[in-house]
Amino acid sequence: MRPLLRPVWRILRTSKAAKLILLALVPAFAQPLDYLQKPAPFHAKIRGLWWLPMLPAAIWANANASMLEWIAWQQAKTAALGHSASELILKMHDMLPLMSKGAFVLMAALTYSFAILRWLYHFFLALIFKRFNSPVIPPPLKFFVVNSAAWAFWFAAFGNLCAYALWRSDGDIRGYLERLISDHQYVFLLTMVAVGLALKFCGKVQHRGMLQVYGGSKAAMAMVDSVAIAISILMLFFVSHYR
Repeated sequence: MRPLLRPVWRILRTSKAAKLILLALVPAFAQPLDYLQKPAPFHAKIRGLWWLPMLPAAIWANANASMLEWIAWQQAKTAALGHSASELILKMHDMLPLMSKGAFVLMAALTYSFAILRWLYHFFLALIFKRFNSPVIPPPLKFFVVNSAAWAFWFAAFGNLCAYALWRSDGDIRGYLERLISDHQYVFLLTMVAVGLALKFCGKVQHRGMLQVYGGSKAAMAMVDSVAIAISILMLFFVSHYR
């Protein structure tokens, strides 16, 4: 790398803004084998990738805190539950840090757990295929951590939008959204089309990346997808049957 570019590269590798941009765009370009390449591509060299789920966890904690503050505000306005407004605000002041930490820990734990489950699924399938001399490359755990953190980021961002709508609508989110869609029909339609196209594109990128993991075999990928669907159906059956 040229000497003039090294300071810029150091900033990008350690920058929180770079990590946020990475979180937003990872599903659109990152593939499993990117994290095994030598030399690795730019997005696989950013420092702290193992800790990336902490960012969406912090964003989700902010949404959770905003929602709790709205609840406290509503109760304070009516002095509900036999408490004075000042008592309710003081109670929320004591509870808010604990609830925010709980939301942070829960989101981080769920993101890591989801990443590990996805990795274990593909890792064991890769071992099975290897026993039949299939040219399979076991995917790295880091990819699933980063990819799961990216989807958690979008979920947490949606949670913040919900919290914003809660404050703007005074609790009537459905009515607020109906008015918003009615006033901006074309913007809403274009947004839905853009989201749909983005999800389709990200799905194709992820499928192409996993296809490389399984040696380019479409038959192997079909088996992988079929097993995943079967497991999902079984889980839904047990959850609905034993709840």
